[in-house]
Amino acid sequence: MSGNWKVSINTSDFPNAGTSSQIYIVLYGHCRSSAPIYLYGRDGTRFQDGHEDNFTITVGDIGMPFKIRIGHTNSGCSPSWHCKGIELQNMNSGQKFYIPVQRWLAQEQEDGEICREFPILSKGQPVLPVKFEVTAYEVYITTGELWNAGTIANVYLCIYGEKGDTGSRKLFRSKNSLKFLRGQIDTFFLEAVNLGDLCKIVIGHDGLGQGNGWFLEDVVVRDPTTNHEYAFFCHRWLDEGEDDGKIVREMYAKDKTIFSVRKKLELKRKETWAAESWKFMKGNTLQFYNKLSGGFVRLHPDGKVDAAGEQTDRYGLFDVIFNKGNICVFQSHEVRHLSLTLDNGFATGMAGGGARSELRVLYQPNRCALLESALLPGHTLTVDRHGRVADESSAGYAELSKEFLVFVKFPDAGKIQGVFLSSAVVMLTTSLCQALCLQPSGTCTGAGNQTEQSYWRVHKISSGICMFESVKTARRGTGDTDCHFKIKKNLENASISLESLKSPGLFVGLQADGQAKPVIYTKDEKGDAVGRENPMGMSATPSQGEDKTIPPESKARCSSSLSSEKESKHLCSTETLLSEEEWKVLVLTGDTGTQANVTLWVYGDEGVTGPISLTKDSQEQLFLPGQNDEFQVVLRGIGEIYKIRIGHDGTGGQPEWSLQRLVRYHVDVYTGQLKQAKTESEVSLCLYGERGDSGLRLLHRSNMPVRFQRGQIDAFQIEAVSLGNLQKVLLHCEASDKSQYWYCEKVIVKEPGSASESIFTCERCQDGDWKVTIITGDLENAGTTATVSLCVYGEARCSGPIILGSGKHQLFNPNSADIFKIHLKDVGEIYKIRIGHDNSGEDPRWYVEEVILENMTTCELLFIAVESWISDSEDDGDTWKEVPIIRAHRGPLPVVMYKILIHTGTKPGAETESSVFINLIGTNGDSGRRRLHQSGSRKARFQRGQVDIFSIKAVSLGKLKKILIGHDGTGPGNGWFLENIIVEYEEEGSCQEVLFPCHRWLDEYQEDGKTERELLPRK
Repeated sequence: MSGNWKVSINTSDFPNAGTSSQIYIVLYGHCRSSAPIYLYGRDGTRFQDGHEDNFTITVGDIGMPFKIRIGHTNSGCSPSWHCKGIELQNMNSGQKFYIPVQRWLAQEQEDGEICREFPILSKGQPVLPVKFEVTAYEVYITTGELWNAGTIANVYLCIYGEKGDTGSRKLFRSKNSLKFLRGQIDTFFLEAVNLGDLCKIVIGHDGLGQGNGWFLEDVVVRDPTTNHEYAFFCHRWLDEGEDDGKIVREMYAKDKTIFSVRKKLELKRKETWAAESWKFMKGNTLQFYNKLSGGFVRLHPDGKVDAAGEQTDRYGLFDVIFNKGNICVFQSHEVRHLSLTLDNGFATGMAGGGARSELRVLYQPNRCALLESALLPGHTLTVDRHGRVADESSAGYAELSKEFLVFVKFPDAGKIQGVFLSSAVVMLTTSLCQALCLQPSGTCTGAGNQTEQSYWRVHKISSGICMFESVKTARRGTGDTDCHFKIKKNLENASISLESLKSPGLFVGLQADGQAKPVIYTKDEKGDAVGRENPMGMSATPSQGEDKTIPPESKARCSSSLSSEKESKHLCSTETLLSEEEWKVLVLTGDTGTQANVTLWVYGDEGVTGPISLTKDSQEQLFLPGQNDEFQVVLRGIGEIYKIRIGHDGTGGQPEWSLQRLVRYHVDVYTGQLKQAKTESEVSLCLYGERGDSGLRLLHRSNMPVRFQRGQIDAFQIEAVSLGNLQKVLLHCEASDKSQYWYCEKVIVKEPGSASESIFTCERCQDGDWKVTIITGDLENAGTTATVSLCVYGEARCSGPIILGSGKHQLFNPNSADIFKIHLKDVGEIYKIRIGHDNSGEDPRWYVEEVILENMTTCELLFIAVESWISDSEDDGDTWKEVPIIRAHRGPLPVVMYKILIHTGTKPGAETESSVFINLIGTNGDSGRRRLHQSGSRKARFQRGQVDIFSIKAVSLGKLKKILIGHDGTGPGNGWFLENIIVEYEEEGSCQEVLFPCHRWLDEYQEDGKTERELLPRK
């Protein structure tokens, strides 16, 4: 069903049932769903107690409606709302539907939901079968165990099934008092008309609040009508500064039982092995500790094996003499002709090694290892509580243990020592993928990345007492007794803690967000208050020719995961330094230096690294005026670099800083003379040139004390890499309660050293009297990286190109709706739109589902179905799409295919390799500037004496009046001699052919030097 609908909304008649918020509905039919339709009132008295409000809306062909979603934006002074019921009437067929609601939509009432779904009733019966009634889905969301994994941002979820989706719902009320804490499972109930079998979810957050990143482990959705559970595995960051920078993820359903047992366990084992595998490098010396027996594995001279040794027992040391993946041979360090062997399931010592001495190391999620025979899988080293070697049949299973904690030892002065050797470089890791890291502010966090930013150099004070110096920020502390720590070891969980030597009982601990702080150890926290020690092993020094940041000293990496769930945790342990991809960074300071702490972000097409603190081990001063500073940084897994971001924290006596080799653009913004032209809102600007764009910049430092006042010129400066010839600017004004309007007259941009200036005329309010909703499709790769523009054609005039924004700024993502306000004053009754993009960015392809225009004054709604790719590599290859407006009182103009035959002349050098553009202009408007890039007749276009054929779709232009044709002047031999153009088209049953003669050069070095010409038809 399509066309006009009458919507009647009944608000309940008891006190405070009305709302100040904006109400919207979404209709679901058997064919498709509508976009959110906002029900606006002109006088502000809509949705009051006991009132019925009537609206007329227009929707596309959604088929027979079966459910409705109704909600509000929770805005205004009293947003709570109690809805009594809804009536729908199709104005074309007269068919009526009724939806009894009788529910609160309020955060402080009932379940706190402000959005609800209901099945649609026809003649008292639901359109769908009874099984598709309203269902309260149970949603279980698990936040990961990593430090700083929790979030205080607002989280939104949309569930998809065979019968539609729930829409994006804010997860407001959890069974826990505080939501989304580290390691926590939050339970929510989400009501929706039953979706049938679930297939996927989209979950994300709004990025608001301090520490808004979130590590999501998984989501489980239970359908209470079938008791079926759908699991959605994530195990990734939703954080702009981590992983791939995304804060929204799409996940597909898996069967929960299989998912839980296999997927999560397999991933955990893989991550654990990745963190622990360095221990088993050939040449390392190991110890194996068993928690059940409380002893270390020993291999006696007579070949007997047990797990009853002390930590200092000389028979409890094993050298790795063979390593291939996770298969190793462990030779006794003391009795060198014997190796640890599983012979038919029985542990013994065997001379000469060989296949029977090869053991497979199988790591468990608790970071304990099983030692299994590589020759006979399933046969593992097993001991009882007394440390005697046993098999599983010899006693009750609970009295046996197969799990061993693995420790690495290092030679020092002829002795086997622990990890913390003097001058060793270690990493104090706090989880499988995080480490203790010194921040630019001087504080420490346990949520740092396991990179060279987290390297610490050990200064051994005395036995068991050490000081740790950051390798990247050397000599930052005082180095006195405040920095001396006693290393406490805990064999039961392979952990260590760092106790202050000056204040016994005070330990280094971590809060839930990963920030380090001093904590007091108590007996109640025993076991919980200690971190893990994985004294890892010594890596080889860099090979000759390597230019390593870390000096070729004794190196180890401390791999320690904190075992406690509590807020106060202790640190830490070690892992080998792996070879990284190193880059040299040169920073050229301009006329003004800085004493602030400088950080760098590096962006690649596969990821981002940052913040990187630009510091040096030496005491030399950095970032002095005119100085070149060189740094070495590690960049891994980010792909091809396409941009950097550099900044500082504003500290020090001289925080101001200038960099060389950047262009400082002078930008003058002219506010108009109209009444209420001024604004108090935040205004941002983006410059576009032939070499890219500047990114959206906040205009906050003007030459005027109060910005953007009526008739005022505000001057700003924007620093960016040179953009070449400027092409356009994008202005963005953030509407606020204080200021809803701004009339910008023009923007003038000047580049230093150039006498020319670029003038961009605006002459429109940045608020807008129309609201535009652009709905991007939910196909794979439907989003775009390009800059999108819209042209609106009315009977009085055309709006001209209106830049809506760029996909590089998180707009026009797949399955999303982007809302803009534009100014369409005096265009008259709208009869067509043209939407398209500039084909920029890495993936400019774009699939547009629908465009909705809403007049903010009259509440008129225009639903414009596009349902097409806008791409030079899809469908018709056009980056612009024209669509006529459908109105009740008259039919739409037809869409016409214009066949264009372009005849290049026969003069020498007549051909061109430039990009050619054309604009057809008729009595009904124009086609817009279209690039002619897909010739239907030739591979090589615009060759001497050749006729090229192109096709352009446009809403009927009426009688053609003229053509604008030109090229961009790029490529070798860019001049062009155009003979003529013929346009053929069919309209109202008759074929038309119009000839536009030219017989002139379009060449800046021929005739009058013009590369664009206006051609008139031959009469």
